[in-house]
Amino acid sequence: MIELLSLIIVAVLGAIALVRPAWAFVFILCMFGLEQLLQACHPIFIDRSSLTNISIGVLAIWAVLVLAFSGQLTTRRFLNVAFSLTLFLYALASLSQLWSPSPLLPYLVTESIPYNLLSFILAPLLISRVRDLREMFTAFLIVGTIVCFLLAINPKFVFWGGRYILYLDTVTKSNPLATGTLGGMVMIVAVLMVLPNPSKAFTALRIAAFIMGTSLAMLSGSRGQVMFTIPLLIAMYPLAKRVRNFAGFAQTVAGILLVAVAFFVVSSFFVVRENENRWNSESLLYGGEGRFQNVVDLFTAYLRRPEMWLTGLGSDAFNYIPNQTGDIYSHVLLADLLCELGVLGASISAILFIATANAGVRLFRLVADDPVSRALVGTLIAVTLYQFLLSQKMGQIWGAYPLFMFCIILVRMERISREDLVLAASRATADEDEEWAEEDSPRAEDGDGDFEQNLESTPDDVKTFPIGVR
Repeated sequence: MIELLSLIIVAVLGAIALVRPAWAFVFILCMFGLEQLLQACHPIFIDRSSLTNISIGVLAIWAVLVLAFSGQLTTRRFLNVAFSLTLFLYALASLSQLWSPSPLLPYLVTESIPYNLLSFILAPLLISRVRDLREMFTAFLIVGTIVCFLLAINPKFVFWGGRYILYLDTVTKSNPLATGTLGGMVMIVAVLMVLPNPSKAFTALRIAAFIMGTSLAMLSGSRGQVMFTIPLLIAMYPLAKRVRNFAGFAQTVAGILLVAVAFFVVSSFFVVRENENRWNSESLLYGGEGRFQNVVDLFTAYLRRPEMWLTGLGSDAFNYIPNQTGDIYSHVLLADLLCELGVLGASISAILFIATANAGVRLFRLVADDPVSRALVGTLIAVTLYQFLLSQKMGQIWGAYPLFMFCIILVRMERISREDLVLAASRATADEDEEWAEEDSPRAEDGDGDFEQNLESTPDDVKTFPIGVR
């Protein structure tokens, strides 16, 4: 019954996304959570594992076409600095097949192409302006909350090693990091969408989203997702809600305390006997030590090869160098960018991240005086930071496309917003010029008869008048 209900609900949400492009973008954000949900509902999604991803890709293409035919598609600043640098970075990683020790790298490159096209080309076309964020984040709260709830109650998900997973077959399990990441993002959006004068329905939606996001993050056993989410919320909450006076400051402090208390209360319900070992201090320390050891092993191999310092050891090289943890990748993107892609890859990524940070600061300053836009942009920046932090504990470049997608969107949105502001200022100036021209022009009521008659009665040597001068 739950499986059938889940399929019906997903179909209804998909139908909405057919006519609302912002909802199609949300399907991209929820893709891997949706994939696991559908796999738990019907075996066809297991037998054809790419069916969900292909369907969302087709949905994104359809959404772009809807925008294009309705005249709402914005292609300005599509080729921005973040997009160009991302392409250079992935091109370098692909080219490293020539010197990487990894025989699996050609497979990784090929498999990543559809996701890269979806993330770097289609997704940024769906969200171009700050005003698009309101519908997108609201839709994300709705879809994300529903997906989290359906995943949490699905009877086919069980605990394995303290993680909430789905057995796809006798040896293959679903990825709990994907569900944990979705839960963390839902928590972030739920807390930071502090819009002024919200309706009771929207407030109820935020509360439900926070509860369900927390529950899924805790059930998944994704420690890093939770550990990054809470400090990020505390740091970003004051930015999303502007403090103008002492009362505002008091409300902000109260809001932060409320978030912290709510998290500990909600999370306590989902730390049970089956997963409590994932959340004790010893387990958290062990996970951090493993990541640190991976970085040490990767840097050791890199420093021993001075001839590879410029180009790096090659993408996916960590899996084929001596390491003490037995992991197949380092889990730390910044270490990969330097050691596997060398000084060249590290330089490209550094410029990319600095450009993104600068764009985020400039965009925030542009909208800082508007409470709605401030909350929306603050949420976008927080989600981008969340993806950056996650890439330092669970991914490599071939799985980090959500991070680069948000970098591209953030940089492009800042450029478009700045241009729109300049254009609006130019139009305002033009309107003022027209008003001055009308005020300075001779009026019929100033004399006997209309304007032409007054002009004809003027001596030839003074038939001039000021127009548009101020």
